[in-house]
Amino acid sequence: MIKSKQGMKRFSWKFYGVIAVSAILLGCSKAKSQNEKPAPEPPKPVTEYRNPVFTPILADPTVIKDPNSDYYYAYGTEDFWHTDNKNHLVAVVRSRDLVNWTYVSDAFTVKPNWKSAGGIWARI
Repeated sequence: MIKSKQGMKRFSWKFYGVIAVSAILLGCSKAKSQNEKPAPEPPKPVTEYRNPVFTPILADPTVIKDPNSDYYYAYGTEDFWHTDNKNHLVAVVRSRDLVNWTYVSDAFTVKPNWKSAGGIWARI
């Protein structure tokens, strides 16, 4: 127990000094926690694509990118499409993202003379 005024003043200064230092430290720790970057988000699961990427079919595709339009073009071998009941002679499809493809046309309107028998297939 403090009995003198002088002792009371020392106690007051010590007390307020402790309070002031505590407030400063608390403020610094809050400022530090507000400036900290949040933890990075966990990686998203990989999206899977199954072949064929194009429906109904685009067998043995070859893909090229047109540098002028930024479209990717894919060419497939000859196939019958049940969706339009038509035999497609090297179907051509295009995409900007290699996922969503749109049919453009066939590379041949009629089967070429050099391939009178059989289908137009990929060769190694």
